[in-house]
Amino acid sequence: SKISCALASNTSVQIFDFSSNPIGDRGVSALAVALEINTTIKKIKLSRTHLGIEGAVTIASVITKNSTLEVLDLSRNSIGDMGSSKIAIALKSNKSVRQLSLRQNCLSDVGAM
Repeated sequence: SKISCALASNTSVQIFDFSSNPIGDRGVSALAVALEINTTIKKIKLSRTHLGIEGAVTIASVITKNSTLEVLDLSRNSIGDMGSSKIAIALKSNKSVRQLSLRQNCLSDVGAM
């Protein structure tokens, strides 16, 4: 996508807010390539973007490769327990994320453990 290409080379944007846009798992995949290599974005907001498990797996990949991301908002999606566990595994290798929102993501006690 054009936005993905722009983000890959941009060196000034620090906050990326795509909230309330129904991009889904496919849209996040298009953005992920840029977000993995971008070194200036500190905050990503993907609330209410129709993400599911596949989107969570894609974001987990971003988390393992991006070392400048500090805030990640994935609230109001449907990543479920499986998606949250993929993100948890990715966070083990990431030292920059300080804030994560998974509010209203169809998580059970299994996803919280």
